[in-house]
Parts: sequence; structure tokens; C-alpha cells
Amino acid sequence: MNADFKLQDFFSVVSEDTRITVTHISLYLALVNEWQTLGCPIGIPVDRTRLMYLAKINARQTYDKCMHDLHAFRYINYIPKRAKGESWLEFKRLV
Repeated sequence: MNADFKLQDFFSVVSEDTRITVTHISLYLALVNEWQTLGCPIGIPVDRTRLMYLAKINARQTYDKCMHDLHAFRYINYIPKRAKGESWLEFKRLV
């Protein structure tokens, strides 16, 4: 699946989901950007600092909440780890 289809699917679903905020959308776009930069693999390592920078998120608490929400709302499968560079993420099929 390429980034265009992934974004089309995301926006078709998110337009009906009242739980999603602009911050969730910004973070999801940053995740898709990283996924595409890495060659569209099945899963990607999560670099919190880079994602916060790309998504224009300043507070770690906001980042953590949005990642948790995207996982809980079934947009992503997020596997957080304490060690730097070991967190992992996979995109869920949305449509």
C-alpha cells in the first residue's frame, strides 16, 4: 500500500471520528512520512523526538496521549518500549 492510499483511507475514516483532533492528524501524517521515508515497510521504529518535531508537538505528554489514542482507536498498532529506538509501530488497515 502506498502513502496516497493510506492517507485517503485515513481521511475517509477520520472525517467521521469525533475523537480525533488536529494533533492526532498531525502525528499520523508524521508517521506516514516516516513510513514512506523508510521505504514503506510493514512496521517502523519510532523516534519520538523526530515525530514530535515533524508533528509540531511540544509536550511529551501530548505526544504520549496521541500515540495512545491512535492505538486505542485502532489506527495504529503501537508497541512502546522504555529503551530508546526500540518502540515499534504498524499501521492498521482502516477500510
